[in-house]
Amino acid sequence: ERIIIAGENLQNGDDDNQQKIPITLTVTLLTLTAFLLGCTTSLIATGYYSSATFLFPSQKESAMSHIEMAVGIGYVVGPIFGSSIYDSRGYTSVYVRVSF
Repeated sequence: ERIIIAGENLQNGDDDNQQKIPITLTVTLLTLTAFLLGCTTSLIATGYYSSATFLFPSQKESAMSHIEMAVGIGYVVGPIFGSSIYDSRGYTSVYVRVSF
């Protein structure tokens, strides 16, 4: 298995006629992906914040702080669990674990 880096040859050898992945295309796609990820994260956050304030109208601040705490813990603990699953079970097992 080989990871292709931007600007690297897609074929083996050092011919000048070989196709390369342009760095500008890679940066553009990464920027677009980050933008879409930010949009979807904001949509999800709006949903769970509004659900929390609807379910706990008298304790809005407490409910929202619990959500923030859970998200922060998830950002810290998630990569640890994900990388340990990846190391022990392989690449596809991470997606299998998340889907259930």
